[in-house]
Amino acid sequence: MKRRAGRKKKKRYGRKWQTAGLYFVFPGFAGVLVFYLIPFLDVVKRSFMTALGNRFCGLANYRTVFANTAFRLAAGNTIRFLAVCMPLLLFLSFAAALGLREVFSQDGVRYALFKSAYLVPLSVPAASVVLLWRLVFDGHGFLNGVLTAMGYPGTDWMNTESA
Repeated sequence: MKRRAGRKKKKRYGRKWQTAGLYFVFPGFAGVLVFYLIPFLDVVKRSFMTALGNRFCGLANYRTVFANTAFRLAAGNTIRFLAVCMPLLLFLSFAAALGLREVFSQDGVRYALFKSAYLVPLSVPAASVVLLWRLVFDGHGFLNGVLTAMGYPGTDWMNTESA
């Protein structure tokens, strides 16, 4: 395609547009820098210092930690958990998702009910759930009112071992 004579190609983005994105990225980057990167670097620096004198001690702190049997046990348990439980959890979750997909892909009504039943608890704030449980299970709550009306003694369910 030839350009017509007399028409200049428009400049799409100027210098102002190129730096505008930086203004949007800067607050997030500043938050990561202040709350994650600087504390992490401080912890790394302190790991090479003595606890009381702030003198450089090299790898002595790491030798002490790796010689600790409790640390080795915890690290071994973590590695075992990652090697066994995580793949098993991912496989079972994937299998359950595929099974549910097969069950609910045929019927739109069952799928809509399942989706609602799954997502409603996520939308209810935790504080309102706590208040609802208190209304039901408190010493003067709904459950004790029903039990008392049926002739059973009421129990403060919130202060039992079951709670």
